Order: sequence, then C-alpha cells, then structure tokens
Amino acid sequence: MCSGVTQQLSNVLSDWSNEKGKIGAIFSSEFWDQYEKYQEVHRQARELLREKNQDEEFVELCRHRRGAAQYTLESILQLPVRIIRKHFFACSEVL
Repeated sequence: MCSGVTQQLSNVLSDWSNEKGKIGAIFSSEFWDQYEKYQEVHRQARELLREKNQDEEFVELCRHRRGAAQYTLESILQLPVRIIRKHFFACSEVL
C-alpha cells in the first residue's frame, strides 16, 4: 500500500496545478480504513507495553536483549508514525 500511495503522490505532483490540484484525492477510503485499523492496533500495543513494563521478568528480558537489538520495543512501535509524519511534512513543503 505504501508504494501505491507514493506512486499516486508522484503522479499527482508531476501534473500539479495550484488551481486544479487536490492532493487529498489520492488518500482513498481504503488508505484511511487501514490507517484507522493501524491506529487501533497501535493503541492496544502501547497499552500492552505499558502493562508489560510493570512485569519484572519482562523488563529483565528486555534489558538482557537490548544489547542484541537495534531498536527498543517503543521505537519499533513509533516507526510507522515517524514515516507518516515524514511524508506529511514532505507534502507540506511541496505544497
């Protein structure tokens, strides 16, 4: 889906006209449905992570694995949000 949206953005921007351009048209209802599902799952994952951070065994396991992992669980959960923000700001700069 991400590459599809990126391609649609490229197509819209290549033929951009300030008078006729409507960037919002590329964000289909399918995209928003998927984003809403992601938001709900993301909220549930953050809640679960908050709960698990109270579990001493889980916290110790995370500390032990931290040296082997490039990302923390929190940073993994934030990756899609950062990507969306990055695309939003890129679109804002173009427009």
